[in-house]
This record gives sequence, structure tokens and C-alpha cells, in this order.
Amino acid sequence: MGVRLTMLVVPLAVLTACTSAVAGEEASPADQCDRLAAGPDDPHRRADPVEVDRIEIPAALQACESAVAVDPDNPRLNYQYGRALFAAGRELEARRAWRHSTIFDYEAALFDLAHYYMTTSRLKSLRATEIYSLFFRAADRGHPAAAYAVGQAHEEGYGTYQSEVAAARWYAQAVAGGNVPAMRRLAVMYRDGGGVRPDTNRAIDLFEQAAATGDADSMNALGWMYLNETTAGPDPSKSLIWFERARASADAAGLYQLGRVHYLGAVGRDELDLAFKLWQQAAAQGSADAEHDLGIAYLEDGRIPRDEALARRHLTAAARLGSDRAMERLGRMYEDGIGGPADARTASQWYRMAAEGGNVEAMVRIGGLYERAAGVPRDETKAGYWYRRAAGKGHAAAQVALARLLVSGRGLPRDERLAFTWLSIAAGLGHAVAAAEAADLGARLAPEDKRQAETAANAWLGKLRGQAR
Repeated sequence: MGVRLTMLVVPLAVLTACTSAVAGEEASPADQCDRLAAGPDDPHRRADPVEVDRIEIPAALQACESAVAVDPDNPRLNYQYGRALFAAGRELEARRAWRHSTIFDYEAALFDLAHYYMTTSRLKSLRATEIYSLFFRAADRGHPAAAYAVGQAHEEGYGTYQSEVAAARWYAQAVAGGNVPAMRRLAVMYRDGGGVRPDTNRAIDLFEQAAATGDADSMNALGWMYLNETTAGPDPSKSLIWFERARASADAAGLYQLGRVHYLGAVGRDELDLAFKLWQQAAAQGSADAEHDLGIAYLEDGRIPRDEALARRHLTAAARLGSDRAMERLGRMYEDGIGGPADARTASQWYRMAAEGGNVEAMVRIGGLYERAAGVPRDETKAGYWYRRAAGKGHAAAQVALARLLVSGRGLPRDERLAFTWLSIAAGLGHAVAAAEAADLGARLAPEDKRQAETAANAWLGKLRGQAR
């Protein structure tokens, strides 16, 4: 009996001691950093991934900073510290932490640093070669998303030589790592024959791999392929299945894109109605593009009854969601009295918002209102400002309007040589009136002034054509 009692007491004592020890232990800063800031694209992570917008910033910063202080050359901890810093808006320090991690060729840090540069407009053009190098180093170590980025770089000739063959090779590597965008892009190449020999069955296989992950764009592509492009001929029943799956899986942006595909390819009223239904669903989820396209359809699509009031309602909704295209079109509707009474003042407000958002057509139109004193006080200086902005973006009509102000000296200092430059550029872009006005003005210029203006115009047009290639 005593022996039995001893056997019972000893295990209980041991269990109590072990439980107390576990309860008393605290996770190390490195473990906490792993738990709070592990990245989803990091193959070396030691905890479940945390999206950057869900990082608990104060706790992650404290844990990762402490962990890096103990182990300053640990690439995983430096990478995660960079993620915490980035989440906190401390981008310069985040880049510094990632750069330290890239010394050790840490794939996730290489990728995130390249992606940061790529998505920062002021750095994208300046660092093309460096961005490609970072992506390449990560891809070369087996990072699937980086392999996809390298493929894109080769397809576009960004930071490296342009080659669809090289792009397809890198996409294939990304596909092997499970990268869904690469599956979709390589499928398109097999379907259309870019960089690889056309292979409809391989294209379908890749689209189906992507669709199995829930990718609505691939489901939609399969719908079209089974409708038109399979080696065995059309299969409408399979096509319908994939279209329905795509619609069920899509978010607002996906619903909009699906609607656009059906709208552009509509051959009957049923498909047109489906496009409108998809756009209406997308609009209900806050898609500015869907609201915009519904508005334009009610104005311009001859297959449905024109409804100006409904068009204005959809375009207003799109404009309030930030669509500069909708703002510009609303301005025209208010200026011309379409869908309601003409109202130049309201038109000017929509034009100004669109122009400030970068809409080139709106820049020309608000400039015209200032020049004509329509809905706003006459202000030819402001007209010249907006014409100049649009002219610099290649809008031929704005270039002509700006040249006329420069010739007359209204709102801007009189400058016939500069006016001739802008008229020559507009003529080079195919503006017929500009060619005639340039000829008249050129006849009045001193030969040297005309030569300098023509040189400037040719350089500008050359640069524009180079950007278009």
C-alpha cells in the first residue's frame, strides 16, 4: 500500500513541477518576432504568416528590435523587423533592415525590397536595373513570386533584355512553385503563341491549375476557351460551368472584368443582359469602373434604349467613388445639358476635380471654360496653365489652344517661336488645323527661330514615339 502511494505522489509532483516551468517560461524576442511579423512569401518563416496590414505594430516593433539587437546578422529577423517598420510607416528604416538581410541573399527581403522600389513611382524608372537584379537574385534561389517578376521584366524589357522566350521560362519556374499569376500568364502565352509554341491543351491545363486556387480570371478564360478554342471544338456546357464559377468567385473588380468580357463579346441580348447584371453586382460592391461603364452604355450603346438620366446617375456614383473619367464625362453632360438642365458652373467643378486627378481631356475642357468665361470668371492665365499641362501630355487640341494664347499674348507672355513649336508638335500628331496654322506662323518667323522651334518639336515628338514603343 505504501509503495502504491509513493508511485502516485511522485508523478504528481513531477507533473506539477513541469507545468510550473512551462507556465513560467516567456517566449524569446526572436520567437515573438516570428509570431508577430512572419511574411507570407518567406520560405524560411517559423510561424504562421501575418499580412502587413494586420501586424500588431507596437508589439512587433519591440519584439523584432530586441531580437535583432541580440542577433544583428540574422537575415530572417532583419527581414521581419523591416516588415514591422514598414507597417509603422517608417519606410527608410524598413529599407535599411531589408538591405541588411539581402547581404545574405535572403529571398523574401530581396523580393520585398524590389517590390517596394517597383511600386514607388519616383524610384521605378531610376532603379530598373537594380530592381531586376533583386528579383533575379530571389528567383535564382527559388522564390516563386520573384520568378514571376523576372518573367514580367523580360516580357516588358524592364531592367533587362526583352524576350518572350526568357519570360516563358521564368513563368514556368514560378508555376512550379505554385505562383498563380504565372499560371495565368503562361496559359495566355500557350494559348496565343507568345514565347512558346501554341498549345491549347497546355493552356487549358494551366488555367485549370489557377482556377483550382479560386482565380476568377482563369475561370473566365476557361469559359471563353471552351466556347471557342478547344482542340475538340466548342463545348458550351463546360463553358457555362466555368463562367458560373467565375461569377461566384469574383469580387467587385472581378465582377467588373467579367462583365466587360461579356459586354465586349456580346453577340445577343442574353449576353448583353448578363454583362449589365455583372456590372450592377460590381457597382453594388463599390466598383467605380462598373458605375462608369453602365453610365456610358446608357449614353452610347445603340443596342439599348438611351437613358440620359440613368447615365447621369451612374456617372455621378462613379465620380463620387473617385473615377476621373466619370468626372470628365459628367462635366460634359452638365455643360451640354444632357440628362438635365445645362449648368456650366457645375460642369467646371467636375472638370476641375477630374483635371486635378490627372484627366487630360478635363484639363482641356476646364481651360476652355476659363478662356470663354463659361461657369467661371474669364481667366486666360488659368486657361493657359491647364492647356500647358494637357499639351505636355500629348493632347494635340490643347497644344493648338496653347499656341493661340502664345501668339496673341492673352494670359501668357507673347512667344511666337514657342507657339510655332507647339503647332508643329500638334501637326506631327495629326491635327489638320495645326498644320495650316504652323505654316502661316512659320512664314513670319526668322529662319533661325523657325529652325530652333522645329528642332524642339522633332525632339519632343521623337521622345513621345519612343515612349509609345
